[in-house]
Amino acid sequence: HNEGEYLSGTTQDYFLFDPAFTDLNSGSGSKNNSSSKYENALFSYFGRLDYNFNDKYILSATLRRDGSSVFIGDYRWGMFPAASIAWRISEENFMQSLSWLSDLRIRAGYGVVGNQLNVSPDNPYSLFIGNRASSYYAIDGSNSTTQLGFRLDRIGNPEARWEKNINGNIGFDAYLFNNRLGIMTEYYWKDIEDLLYNVELPATMGMASVPSVNVGHIRNRGVDASIVNFGTITGDLRYDLTLTLTAYRNEIVYIADGIDYFGGSTSYNALDHPMNAFWGYKVDGFWQSQDEIDQADAGAPSGTFQSDAALGRWRIVDVDKDGEITTEDRTFLGYPHPDFTYGLDVGLNYKNFDLDIFFYGSQGNEIYSYYLRYLNIYPFLEGAKSHDALYNSWTPTNTDAIWPIQENTSTFSTDTYNDQYVFSGSYLRLKHIIIGYTLPANALQAIRASGLRLYFQASNLLTLTKYEGLDPEVYGVDHANYANHRQFHVGLNVSF
Repeated sequence: HNEGEYLSGTTQDYFLFDPAFTDLNSGSGSKNNSSSKYENALFSYFGRLDYNFNDKYILSATLRRDGSSVFIGDYRWGMFPAASIAWRISEENFMQSLSWLSDLRIRAGYGVVGNQLNVSPDNPYSLFIGNRASSYYAIDGSNSTTQLGFRLDRIGNPEARWEKNINGNIGFDAYLFNNRLGIMTEYYWKDIEDLLYNVELPATMGMASVPSVNVGHIRNRGVDASIVNFGTITGDLRYDLTLTLTAYRNEIVYIADGIDYFGGSTSYNALDHPMNAFWGYKVDGFWQSQDEIDQADAGAPSGTFQSDAALGRWRIVDVDKDGEITTEDRTFLGYPHPDFTYGLDVGLNYKNFDLDIFFYGSQGNEIYSYYLRYLNIYPFLEGAKSHDALYNSWTPTNTDAIWPIQENTSTFSTDTYNDQYVFSGSYLRLKHIIIGYTLPANALQAIRASGLRLYFQASNLLTLTKYEGLDPEVYGVDHANYANHRQFHVGLNVSF
């Protein structure tokens, strides 16, 4: 249960600023006050059952019921079950003859989790507000007198209901050859039903805040796999290897009636496409001559093929083939989701020395780079241009450039989202190298310690990528966040 209250007041033009005499009543200027209250509650109860027979058959089940004040009526309560089972098949009698099999476990799970986070406590209700700035009005047309009034401040949605995250998996864990080789594989699915989202409304709805609405159903399917192996190369040299691979697919399979899509300025969430798809115009080079512009305008139904077309600016592709560039020519430009991610961890131990090397990579994802848009194109940052913007932008003598003509004015070419800001986000990175030395036990007696290890760690030493931004290890949209820079550490671990 959460409850709070807010109260404030301001005034101006104090005749005296002695702290002993200043209060809200002593100011002669305009006075303002405001107040607000909030309250929300969540009530939950659940039951759980665990069963384990000889560490061979394992079952766990949970049933919970949640009620939230952000929903009303029949939508207030939700029932959310979960269960998991595992069978250690290697413990069965018919498996005992397989001496190379150390352990084999088959497992599966299913669960539903309710979500009501980020939903406003007053989401079900339409609220009104009254103040001089936005809802008072001079009905008689004069500016000398105004009538008090109210305006809609929040649009309510009494039909909002719990968002449900439905998770399931089935997999196996196998350990072979006296546990020296491990293979773990899992197929999983995650569906988000009744996704809660603040959908944008047309400007004709006024200044009111939009409610959370159950907009659709998102489906995720994927595979996680890992292989672990360790052993001895020579008497004192040991190794351990871990290889991981993850692949998944994401798709919107349902959108509520009346909603064509939902999303922000660069992202577009539409039926039968992945979440947060990049959306905008496609570019077909630059306008190279006035004759080229005139010919395009001559074939346009409105007489203008592309707004603000000029030499050196981007030429937009007429996707819908209607003879001119409109918002209907926007299309899908890419997706932030990788085809797969992978990792490799290599460990070596020689006597008291240890070495660990970890690589991680992502393949097939794309990045929308606000960073490069501002650095190379944005018209009002003249003093912060990149080398490419200064030396590889369109000019009459450099028509085969990478970037359009540099201008300090907003145009359709510079202000619209297009595929020139979408880049491959694939990369392979050496995440860290750690070298350590552990002091032998006989040397620890002199300092009365039970353990001492000295280590050196270097992080983010090497990155292989075609991405031109600061760091490919961003998800989806690059806002020039602080990059993962190289780091070097020297440390000492002592235990007593």
